[in-house]
Amino acid sequence: MKRTNLSAEVIYLTPKIAKDLLESNKGNRNVKKTTFRRYVNDMIAGYWKENGEPIIIDKNGIVKDGQHRLLACIEANFSFWIPLIKGVDPDVMDTIDTGINRSLSDVLKFNGYKNSTNAAALVKSLVNYQNKRKALSKKGDAHRNSLTNARGLSFMDENHQMVSELVNFSVRNWTKQVIKTFGTTQIGFYTYVLTKGDFSNPYIEEFIKELCGITKQEGNAVAYVRKTATKAKQNKIGLDSEYLLALVIKAWNSYVSGDPEITYIRHNIKHGLPKVVEV
Repeated sequence: MKRTNLSAEVIYLTPKIAKDLLESNKGNRNVKKTTFRRYVNDMIAGYWKENGEPIIIDKNGIVKDGQHRLLACIEANFSFWIPLIKGVDPDVMDTIDTGINRSLSDVLKFNGYKNSTNAAALVKSLVNYQNKRKALSKKGDAHRNSLTNARGLSFMDENHQMVSELVNFSVRNWTKQVIKTFGTTQIGFYTYVLTKGDFSNPYIEEFIKELCGITKQEGNAVAYVRKTATKAKQNKIGLDSEYLLALVIKAWNSYVSGDPEITYIRHNIKHGLPKVVEV
């Protein structure tokens, strides 16, 4: 039987032990701030899970895998159980962490949620919005953020009925668009911002239909926003997502307040988003 220099144990990783393990750390990859901050946030918020993924140390004491977790442990002042593998050869970096990471969509699907791709994108946008970060990209997709799969799954577990209803509503209206001006994530996100996910709102369904061009009425604020967004998309001009959201909110406020004739809408995003008129 071939002998090995590898050793394995499960340790209770504390900030002090993490510092000790990092002392000899040389030649490791640069720290990815988004990954590091994501781990820190999950540890502080209580979302961190002991998933069995080990810290790997070579026979010279250099960290081969686990740098971000060790740094986050120190920053968050958080301790947890984790496997520790020691004694690997120094030239193993090309074989470590080469698999495809599971996406939030994968995790939601594994946990039994339907339409997981749309649900994952909407969850990301909603969490961004609730944390006062940009929710959407210029393309209308969920803006990149530091949301971990664990936190995304927790949000879905806590809000699964609302998210599922928003997804079904957005997909239904996206399908009916002749010109696909707004994506499913945009439709679901706008619906949440305007109603907080309350589908008993008497205005939301017709408003979204007008916004998407499923039904049309000219000369009002909704028509102005639809035409502005459609023209930008056709000309491949990326509208700032916060500016477009502000226009949608202003169109909604006008719509639920009598829907007067409007030629154009303006908004200075430096002033923040308009307040949504509640119905």
